[in-house]
Parts: sequence; structure tokens; C-alpha cells
Amino acid sequence: MAAIPIPQIPILPELDEFNSISLIEIGHRFKYDVDATIAWCRRYGLLAFSMSCPRCNAICQQQPRDSSIDRVCWRCPERNCRKVINIRHGSFFSGSHLQLWQIIGLTYIWSTGAGKARSLSQNLIMKELCMSEHTVVDWKQFCRDICVQYFINHPELIGGPGVIVELDESLFSRRKNNVGRVRPERWVFGGYEQGRKKGFLVEVERRDAATLLPIIHQWVAPGTTIWTDRWAAYNQIQNRGFDHGTVNHQRHFVDPATGVCTNRVESMWSRAKAQMKAQQGPTNPELIPEYLAEYMWSERFGVSPFYNLWHQIANDIYVVN
Repeated sequence: MAAIPIPQIPILPELDEFNSISLIEIGHRFKYDVDATIAWCRRYGLLAFSMSCPRCNAICQQQPRDSSIDRVCWRCPERNCRKVINIRHGSFFSGSHLQLWQIIGLTYIWSTGAGKARSLSQNLIMKELCMSEHTVVDWKQFCRDICVQYFINHPELIGGPGVIVELDESLFSRRKNNVGRVRPERWVFGGYEQGRKKGFLVEVERRDAATLLPIIHQWVAPGTTIWTDRWAAYNQIQNRGFDHGTVNHQRHFVDPATGVCTNRVESMWSRAKAQMKAQQGPTNPELIPEYLAEYMWSERFGVSPFYNLWHQIANDIYVVN
């Protein structure tokens, strides 16, 4: 039987209170005060306040332990048991050999720079957080995995009756100037709601109606007014519970009679591609779905990204293995 953290409701802070933390504070206060770091994590539901022993079900006690990376542990008080449990057991930090302040610092840097074309360089992150390049890359991927899981756990339709959503496809991976090694083209299909400035991005193998129409139903609410170009795969949209307007891009960027355009979704493509190009080193085409999820997440939570990242971690109980 595994040790079980005692159930608890995280004490979620106000946005301003949580976001008042800075990278300087993480580096100075959390780096040198492990107790303050643990208290901060517990306050926001990231570490357990108490733990039950997996052997005898007794309530464990927190005790100093110099051999632990956090210098404390859970220990069963029963004389015939005395089992020792890591303070991170069952948390997002479980399985990591990094200091807590390093993890908090990296998630702060990643979340505040997620989806942006400009962020701290890889070398600067490595220097400030005392990490190897491999570790930084791995933890950035952990953060992208959280983005992917968020949209799986919290699906949300965009659009609705009377609301305009622009749809379009874009090529995200190909040989530059037809030189270099041959690699398959990677197409991405997406939509953008004008009013709430929310969108979705999905990698697709084909751009036919059989592929795109189910995705539209998955992401766009019935009754939405959909604007597209005149790609043949969109011809059936009108018969699927949506209003449909088109623009002929061979003649206009904006239809002069109806005002229909795809300018906003195309702008979303530009921002998403700029973010991917800004990654340190070449982007692995196989990771395009994760990068798309990172961009979608940053668009949705860019006002308070650090708060929202840890809010989601605390509530969905992600564990690093």
C-alpha cells in the first residue's frame, strides 16, 4: 500500500497575491530558505500538509532529515513501524531530484514566456537556475504536457449563435527553399473567435471534409457563423448547423460585399509560428501538437500565467515521474 496524502482543499490565493512573486524572490528567498519554500507550496496546495503511513495507517510526523533533498521527511510515529516517506510524495515534485526553488523558478520563466517569440535564452536559464541544458529542455516539455492535459480535461467550445469564428489551415513544417532532407509536410487546422479572442489549433494528416468537419464539431458551438476561404472541404459547413460565409482569396483579402475574411486566424498562425521559431534549437516536428497546446494555453492564460499553471497543477495533481 502506498502512502496517502491526507485529502485537503488547496487555499487558492488572489491573482495579485500569487503573481506578486518574482524570479528575484524565487532566487533569493526560496533558494536559501527551504522551510519558506515548503510553506509556500503547501499554502497553494502543491505539497501535502499531512500524510498517512502505508504500513499502519498512522498519521505521520514531519521530521528533519539531512539526507533528503528538502532536509525534512514524513516519518511514522509508531515504534514498530517508523517508516520514512519523502515530503514530495504524491505531488507534482515527486520523482524530481531538483531543488524546489529550481522547479518553481523554471515554471515561472516558462509560464511568463510561454507562447511568446521573445523569452529568456536557454543559456541564461541554465545559469540562473543552476541546471543542465538537458534538464531545462525536459522541464519545458513537462510544462507543455500540462498544457496538452489541460485541454483534454477542460474542453471548451468557441463561438455560438451570432458569434463569428474564422477557420483556416496552415503548413507548419516543410523543407526551406526545397533544400535539406525530405520530411513530411505538417498541416495545422485552426479556428479563431473574434469576440473573446479564443482559438484552437489541431495538427491534421489531411485537409479533406472527412477530417476537418469532425474537428469543427468538436471545437465550434452549433449556430456559430463560420468564415472560411473557398477550400472545397468547407462546402458542407452550411448543412452541419452553422452559418457559413466565404471569401475568395484569389480576388480579395476581405470580401467587399459581406466583409468576410480570415485575417484574424491568419494572424494567429503568424504568432504561433513565431513562437515555435523562437525555441532554442530546431523544433522537432513530432512535437508540433505540444507546441500548439503551449501556444493555445498562453493565449488563454497570458494575463496571469504563473498563477494559472500552478492552479492547474494543484487541482489536477500532475506528478513528474
